[in-house]
Amino acid sequence: MTLYMKHSYLIKGFTLIELLVVLTLVGITLGAVSFAIGDGGQQRELREEVIKVQRWFDDIQQSAVVGSKTLALQFQNENHLQLVQYWQQEWKPEQSLLTEYSISKRININIISELPESINQAIENTAIVFFPDGEITPFELQFQLIDEVKITLSNWDNPTEIIVVESE
Repeated sequence: MTLYMKHSYLIKGFTLIELLVVLTLVGITLGAVSFAIGDGGQQRELREEVIKVQRWFDDIQQSAVVGSKTLALQFQNENHLQLVQYWQQEWKPEQSLLTEYSISKRININIISELPESINQAIENTAIVFFPDGEITPFELQFQLIDEVKITLSNWDNPTEIIVVESE
């Protein structure tokens, strides 16, 4: 009877060494997986910021159409945008909830836009104009993190639609 008890005791569980080996292998596997998808966090952060800006632009476009007004975005500094309205032959700060937007300081923005000369001269640092008919001046906003992750927001192909273009 004693022999049987000793034998069943030996096959009842795992040894400490077996548990340590399994835990070590699981740790190595998790480390490799997290390393492989490690920069997904920065890419995700940048993508979320671009989507917020895209939604803000959509709201501005709708506001211009519904309010039958011409709105423009000005760059106040590198990462701060202000909305202005063309009212009574001059540009004035827009009085709404959409007035300003600040982008994370970790993100650099480069803008390429084609503004009519009359608008370009009328207001400094104008980047994008939203017209009452729903059109937007052609533009491309490139968002880039310090470590070269880059996403572009653009309407070059369609003046009434803003799309996100991810770089590879």
